This record gives sequence, C-alpha cells and structure tokens, in this order.
Amino acid sequence: MLVALGGCFTSHLLAASHARDAAISDVRVHVTGTLDGTPERFSAFALDVSATCNDAALARKLIAIAGRACQVVSTLRQVAPIAITYEGSTIEPGEPATL
Repeated sequence: MLVALGGCFTSHLLAASHARDAAISDVRVHVTGTLDGTPERFSAFALDVSATCNDAALARKLIAIAGRACQVVSTLRQVAPIAITYEGSTIEPGEPATL
C-alpha cells in the first residue's frame, strides 16, 4: 500500500512539474504508515517530500497539485488522514494550485 501511495503521488508530482516546465530535481518521497487495531490496518499515512527547487512556493504548489490529483491519495483519504510535508512544512490539500 505504501509503495502504491508513494508511486502514484510521485508520478503526479513529476507530471505536474513537467507540464509546467518547472525546474525541480532530486525529488524524493518518503512514505510512512501507522498500523493500528486488531486486525491491523493502516490508520494514517505521511508523505515527506524533498527536492531541489530554487522556488519553494512553486515546489509547494506542485506538491499540492499532486496531492489533489493522485487517485491513491484521494482514495485513502476517505478512510485515513494523509499528511504531506515539504522540507518539514505541512502542505494543505486546499493550497492554491494555479501556476
């Protein structure tokens, strides 16, 4: 599940940056999940994004776009919270995405 979440999100992030000719590189997405209950299930997820980008606001917008566009994020958000951060700062799903 974590691989699907990270892979889908990353592909949407790269597509968003490519579509906008954004100068972003060295993209890394660290995905974690919290297991809870009996039987065990995921009760929360976290995506921590790091990348090289000279424009932090642009990077945040691209990450917000990816968070809204990713089908796995949208599906899992129905049952568990998903925190997305960029360099330690929270990305809110409702951040403006227009570029």
